[in-house]
Amino acid sequence: MFDPTILACPSDPLDYCKFRRRFRMNRTRISMMVLGCICFAALTQPIWGQVGAQNPRAVPRHLTAGITNRAPMVVEDNLDLALASLTTFGGTFAFKFTITVKSTNLGGDAIICSAFADVDDINNTTGASSGFYIEEAAVLATRSGSTATCTVNIPYSWGLANGGTDAVSLGYTIDAATQTAGSFGVPSRVNSHDLASIKVPTNGTTTTINVAATI
Repeated sequence: MFDPTILACPSDPLDYCKFRRRFRMNRTRISMMVLGCICFAALTQPIWGQVGAQNPRAVPRHLTAGITNRAPMVVEDNLDLALASLTTFGGTFAFKFTITVKSTNLGGDAIICSAFADVDDINNTTGASSGFYIEEAAVLATRSGSTATCTVNIPYSWGLANGGTDAVSLGYTIDAATQTAGSFGVPSRVNSHDLASIKVPTNGTTTTINVAATI
């Protein structure tokens, strides 16, 4: 900290003159540096304002491809999904299986019934997809002699933007495999099949799909 008593009682006039000269020079440098910072800020403010106006949805601290300097990067998102008005379609798909067992090597193998229902919510005009739903379920069949039966229920609730034109893909798999330890799951039998697509059912509907298969 500078002591003003030094100026009042200088011990050496030459040192005093040198001190005053350095003091004035340092004060001049500081003033010019402050002025330079103010001018730089004033000149660059319009440039940053233009960048912000051109990229209102920019995310800071990202590098734009091909540019080495830091610059805002525009976020890409699915505007079709964000703007879409989604409608809920809910209900239950009930797959009712009647299975004729003709394979003679299955013995007491467990029979598993599984089913699926898929929908791709596509805008037929733009081709844009608002989402994809996959529903699956499986149960053990009840076997009596050469016949096995089971019912696979798949409750669902879908938010769709194009439910009026979407199609539901359906299918099932029947799998019979031995449960004996060390048998590596054989003998086994598998039956899998895609069913005809249907339109999205009205909200609150239980849709029954009858499946007749032979294994």
